[in-house]
Amino acid sequence: MRSIALVIAFAISLTAPASAQKAEIEAVNTKWIEMFNKGDFSGIASLYSTDATALPPGSAMVQGRVAIEAWRKKWASRS
Repeated sequence: MRSIALVIAFAISLTAPASAQKAEIEAVNTKWIEMFNKGDFSGIASLYSTDATALPPGSAMVQGRVAIEAWRKKWASRS
């Protein structure tokens, strides 16, 4: 019985960090949408690391925060 309780406690301890990460991801997604709706492409780019890589569908890979900002501006102007 004790070993079952330890396994359950261990499993619960693993889910707490995942829940925190999910909340953090959702908060950043909300910021991204707000910035996009305002046309704040430098704000959107600030959410990426300086060496980030974006993989836009149907386009070449975009590398770096500055390039991601430029790509987002170009992409939004087509919409």
